[in-house]
Amino acid sequence: FLKVNDMSNIKKRTALVGALLSLIATGQHFIMGTGAVFTSSAVIFLMPEKVYAGNEDFYLDKLDELYMEGADPNRLIFYANEILKINPRSGDAYWYRAYAKVEKGQYDDGIADYTKAIALGVKDSMTFNNRAYAQEQIGDYNGAMSDYDSAIRKDRKNVYPYVNRAYLKQTLGDIEGACFDWRKAFSLEPYEDLSEEIRNQCQ
Repeated sequence: FLKVNDMSNIKKRTALVGALLSLIATGQHFIMGTGAVFTSSAVIFLMPEKVYAGNEDFYLDKLDELYMEGADPNRLIFYANEILKINPRSGDAYWYRAYAKVEKGQYDDGIADYTKAIALGVKDSMTFNNRAYAQEQIGDYNGAMSDYDSAIRKDRKNVYPYVNRAYLKQTLGDIEGACFDWRKAFSLEPYEDLSEEIRNQCQ
């Protein structure tokens, strides 16, 4: 039977992928639920935001800034909504709003927004990886597995979906499949915690 509430596994996974994030410098959208530490301090604006009302590029730049700072997800949602008032077909706005909603634990809403982003052309590896993570949180393991597979097909050098898929396979009792993914992830990023999983879990 599926161990949905295996907290020790979740903590190990969170620490591992969080460490991977600090190890790998990347400009891509990053993984959900990594354990990265986000600051709660307020963002100080040097210019009156009302001056830029209706400017989609300004709002997108602000989203990029807040995202990289790990700002309050509600701020991301605010700016994403402002963009969608201007351009209801902004895949980037749906992506950021999806990310923020998943950070808030609103997994169903986050999945819906990731799906809209994908439909509007945001189809990179990390988008599928992030939607898979959200699906996993609500117990949609088939959907999560399919999206992790898609994320890997989009970018076979992206370590994150291999790590996440390994833990999902472990949850589902597929240790052989999990070991395959851990080894593949280790070949991409020889991180010590991955080596430890291989030593402990794989024959």
